[in-house]
Amino acid sequence: GEEFLVVARDTARRHAPALAERACAAMRDRPFDLPDGSRLAKTCSIGFCCFPLSPHHAKALDWSAAVQLADTALFAAKTAGRDGWLGLLSAQADSPELLLTWAGRPLAHWWRSGGLSVANAPAQAAWAGAVDAEAEAEADTSRRSDPPAAALAPPLPV
Repeated sequence: GEEFLVVARDTARRHAPALAERACAAMRDRPFDLPDGSRLAKTCSIGFCCFPLSPHHAKALDWSAAVQLADTALFAAKTAGRDGWLGLLSAQADSPELLLTWAGRPLAHWWRSGGLSVANAPAQAAWAGAVDAEAEAEADTSRRSDPPAAALAPPLPV
């Protein structure tokens, strides 16, 4: 599927979940009429990140980081079953450096730490477990074929 970015300027972060839900419903509830007379029903998955994610450390995570986090949220929504959304509403940390550290870790871990406030579509309520299960399966596969620790590159930020 295609991915695209929507910027909802001047939208209060408390309204972001309703905007995501309306977008999903609009796609789900309006099939496309094709030239041959048939109808094509489609759904979408949405990941969003409010900007700035941390009002207290507004400059710690730049626009590029917010887009990357939104993409990570999109992946989590798809992993949890598609046709839904997951949004990052705000983040808290004692320092900008700690915020950057958390931003490079899995969303489920950050959320469980209490430092990340998220909202999700009702059908995506198990998003953290779905992401954890996929990460564990991926880790299990890589454990079977791990190179020596000295050959490992440092992990890339999510």
